[in-house]
Amino acid sequence: MGTREAAVSTGAETGAMDQLLDLAWQVYDSQLLTPLERDWLEETMARVAAAIGPIDVERLESLAKEVRARKVLAALTDAGVPARYAECSWGTWSTPRGLAGICRQLRRWSGAGQETTALLVGPTGTGKTHLAVATMRRWVEAGRGGAMFVSAGDLLRRLKAAMDGGPGAGETELLRVARARLLALDDLLAGGGRVTTWAAETLSYLICQRYAEKLPTVITTNVGLAQIGELVDTRVSSRLGEGMVVELETGDH
Repeated sequence: MGTREAAVSTGAETGAMDQLLDLAWQVYDSQLLTPLERDWLEETMARVAAAIGPIDVERLESLAKEVRARKVLAALTDAGVPARYAECSWGTWSTPRGLAGICRQLRRWSGAGQETTALLVGPTGTGKTHLAVATMRRWVEAGRGGAMFVSAGDLLRRLKAAMDGGPGAGETELLRVARARLLALDDLLAGGGRVTTWAAETLSYLICQRYAEKLPTVITTNVGLAQIGELVDTRVSSRLGEGMVVELETGDH
């Protein structure tokens, strides 16, 4: 298939050219271009502005798509998603047999209404983190901001370190996480071992606070609701039970 081109002209095509120029500016303003891409785009924009010569529409649209992908990747990285999972999406997810229905529900989940939480339960290697990041990716691709990804263990270690830095420092960090517009909390109670009173109270506050404020939260864990109630708080297991619960029992994903 040949490259699509549009001749720059006036009259009926002016609106289309305006749209192309607007698209070009969006790409240009992203500041995510290589030097060669920037040079080509500047030449393209000059052609549109001067109404001379053909415009390679296909290349412009392809570049815009690539830049959007870079912006999403940058947003996920800034949100704390580890490099290993930053490319995870629904497009790279292979739905296990028997879970097509619940996966369709999860793809539509937005954290609105009563289901403000999505709890992904299953043993190591079942793709829980992949699904959490895929959900975040859809949020970012929709143009929403304020997403955050953090593993429960890393969060607790960060809060401990912040507390050592002075009065109120740990509370400030905890509030920042509690107020994220979308939170992906990975590996809650990893291993299902003993939890200190401080850790249980901290996790309970975080989850219940987000529940009260109706802030969407995606949580991955390898323990069930009953064990979450035993190790953390029955209020937490009750809150999570009101949301979407996805049980993954497949082999290594």
